[in-house]
Amino acid sequence: MVPWWVLSGVCVLAVGVLGWLRVTLSAKVLGVALILEVLTLLIMDGGILGHRGTAALAVWAFFRRDRRGMSAARMVWSPLIAFAGLALLTVLAVLHFDLLTGASDTVNAVLLAPLPVVLLAGLYIALRIRSRDPQRYAQLTDIDVERD
Repeated sequence: MVPWWVLSGVCVLAVGVLGWLRVTLSAKVLGVALILEVLTLLIMDGGILGHRGTAALAVWAFFRRDRRGMSAARMVWSPLIAFAGLALLTVLAVLHFDLLTGASDTVNAVLLAPLPVVLLAGLYIALRIRSRDPQRYAQLTDIDVERD
């Protein structure tokens, strides 16, 4: 896998060479590049926000029964507040997505459509693994962070 900084360097170099050669690109090429960039950012941001939000809920669910001697504020309320903040941020990002793209409602709908599809596919795969191979499903979250 190519490191991100190599890809960034190649892109910066390509833009520099095209500028030096005074090459102009059509609006269609630039439009496709913009849509691909926005789609990449959307998928990454959705993954980060969604992952952090579900992690906050998982912390709450785990520690609500056994706080391990910690205060309720630290083990119960903080994860719930974090989840609420991330959920609100996600909702606001989707509702005001037009401010990011500056595109029509149709383009925005096409860019946002994969998010629920990917979410449902992930849930389906997780439930399928849990029903067919419970041992493998249990190993998905079997990480001992203090072992390293």
